[in-house]
Amino acid sequence: MAEKTKVRIQILDEETGQVLEEVDVLTSPQCVLFEDGSNLLDKIGDIQKEQGPKGVSVRLKEAWAANTAYVNDSSYIDFVTKDGNTYACKTSHTSSSTFDTSKWVLIASKGATGATGPQGAAGAKGATGATGPQGPTGPAGAQGPKGVSMRLKEAWAANTAYVNDSSYIDFVTKDGNTYACKTSHTSSSTFDTSKWVLIASKGATGATGPQGAAGAKGATGATGPQGPTGPAGVQGPKGVSMRLKGAWAASTAYVNDSSYIDFVTKDGNTYACASSHTSTTSFESAKWTLIAQKGATGPQGAKGATGATGPQGPAGPQGAAGAKGATGPQGPAGKDGDNIKFGTDYNSASEVKVFLKKMK
Repeated sequence: MAEKTKVRIQILDEETGQVLEEVDVLTSPQCVLFEDGSNLLDKIGDIQKEQGPKGVSVRLKEAWAANTAYVNDSSYIDFVTKDGNTYACKTSHTSSSTFDTSKWVLIASKGATGATGPQGAAGAKGATGATGPQGPTGPAGAQGPKGVSMRLKEAWAANTAYVNDSSYIDFVTKDGNTYACKTSHTSSSTFDTSKWVLIASKGATGATGPQGAAGAKGATGATGPQGPTGPAGVQGPKGVSMRLKGAWAASTAYVNDSSYIDFVTKDGNTYACASSHTSTTSFESAKWTLIAQKGATGPQGAKGATGATGPQGPAGPQGAAGAKGATGPQGPAGKDGDNIKFGTDYNSASEVKVFLKKMK
């Protein structure tokens, strides 16, 4: 059964409209009599309700979102919130990736932060709860797509087949540096830098350690001749740097050239840029090489003991009142209601108006 509407009966002054008396809501409408002999229940049944013109509904759409249809027509006006402010849709449209203020009317601005309230009294320390049982191990996740394996071949060697294909990328060390195979090939007698990508250069020599304790003095040897200074070594080839770009992002330029190879993370996996490009709104796996795949989630640990209840934080400051909205158009005047007599008997009763107030 639908919930019934509750009303409050008030006795009003006929001329001023001032509330003279609140009528007990438990009074039976059959007890309120009129001059023609009918009671209040009869009068309520005779009231003809006039239907006004159809209004425009306010539709609360919560937070503004991109790529969403918003409406202002004869049926609805959409309302949204953005950065703490409230806006009404000015014209029907589908939102782009950025908020277009020309299509919205500011209804209420975000209030300023009020002063900090006094700190509440500290609550009593709660009892430590019992440790709950360990939850069951979750099901294994679905197997991810096959990645490209990193095959460590240790020191580079001549006359050896090295691979870069859909299954493997060979990694080698040479003169303290680490290289990834750029194209599948069989090595010659000399290291061909055009077929390798420098992944990690040889680290610099560490700082000198502390001097050891003095040993026993040995016998003085004969002074040897000073040796000649050796020739300077040739400068090595310029390597390709590994540039860590963090999490993958849309509309971003990524590089794979003779100077850099960009590395990103996506959904827990690590990828190397396979070819220079600017990313679209979705991740294109054809332009990336999987380097390291996200590991499976381990079992959930046992629930820890409940800690003591901390003191209640201070009440947050009350924000300033938002700007008052514009006054809506005044509706048409309603018809005057009938007067009734109110008192202990009909002849001595006063003529008053009855106002039925809807209760929330």
